[in-house]
Amino acid sequence: RIVEEKQEYIHKLEEENIIKVFLNQLHVSQYCRYYTFNYTSFEYIYCSVTSKDFFDNVPEFTYLHGFCGNFINKDKYCSDSIVLGIADQHAKDINQEFHYMLKSNNPKYHGSNLLSDLAIAENVVIFGHSLSKMDSAYFVDFFSSLNKAKNNKTVIIITKDNDSEVLIKHNLRDMGLNLQKLYSSVKLRFYKTDDLRKDKKGLHEFRDMLNQL
Repeated sequence: RIVEEKQEYIHKLEEENIIKVFLNQLHVSQYCRYYTFNYTSFEYIYCSVTSKDFFDNVPEFTYLHGFCGNFINKDKYCSDSIVLGIADQHAKDINQEFHYMLKSNNPKYHGSNLLSDLAIAENVVIFGHSLSKMDSAYFVDFFSSLNKAKNNKTVIIITKDNDSEVLIKHNLRDMGLNLQKLYSSVKLRFYKTDDLRKDKKGLHEFRDMLNQL
């Protein structure tokens, strides 16, 4: 029901909407990697927005926390592989008798190439993630490396509004980052969906920016 409601919501959005613009810019390429922290089929949402056939040239999404369902794509079947639990960095804070709740102890847990992909990526786009402490293990090394020396990476963070931007910056500081230094070391830019919903010129600039990545 959640998946159906999400698809229905996206279908009702006007064509010039940041979500639709973003999804239409995704493409299959050996140089692109797509990761999702969601449990539901991103492929279905992608196809419903782009009107592409499910079996035709659809980007592959890696599900970092597992997948809720039976079908991911034409080459990958997975039945309720959803992984819930506690991240390993918190293991020292919980009693050993509860270590069965660690994600890495879940038999359905699997690794990913996210950390290595972040390390070599020229452009990183983060859409709809708060970078909270819960998932900080995925990002702390990446942002810490950016904080140390000037480089040519571009980091785009797409979030809802001013409040969510402030929250993300707070979470980045919680990772031990100096944001002034980060802005000096990397091309860091925030896009807010609430602003672009009202700003057609800004939305076109956003599309052009994605095309250039």
